[in-house]
Amino acid sequence: MNLDEISAGQSLAGIGQADVVTVVTGVSLGNGAIQLICRTPAGTIKERLLSRADEAAIALAVVERPFSFDGNAANSQLTCEAKRIDLALLFDPMMAVHTSNVDPLPHQITAVRILIVAPGSLVEQWRDEMLEKFGLEFFVYSSRTGVAERKSIRRPQSVHRPIGPARPQ
Repeated sequence: MNLDEISAGQSLAGIGQADVVTVVTGVSLGNGAIQLICRTPAGTIKERLLSRADEAAIALAVVERPFSFDGNAANSQLTCEAKRIDLALLFDPMMAVHTSNVDPLPHQITAVRILIVAPGSLVEQWRDEMLEKFGLEFFVYSSRTGVAERKSIRRPQSVHRPIGPARPQ
């Protein structure tokens, strides 16, 4: 900004340490120098001697609105959609599987920590043995129905027997 264009009431940036100062008055000293008296945002009065070398750093302060609603609506919509997809993972961890063209099998959706492949005639025996020996209940996946079935099985109840020799009655 040219030093000759500075006038009272202007808000200038690039003067001293303060962000923006308001010009109170400017006194021309000749030889391209000006004595500037200005007010800081805190309200204190400062005095500064400016020369032609300072012109490059001085600029008019532009008052900007804190929020602007003149943006591109399509870009705003795209940003909202991207954030929605980003947050969707919190509600549906299997979102990628559910929105793809792949038909997942039950063991691909539910975490499988143990997978036992048995002949059809031994499936129920395996299921009963795992429940009896380890207390684990298993789902049975049938290739005919394509569904993992959970049959209600009664858990074995422990038999309470007295410890030690039986007492005569």
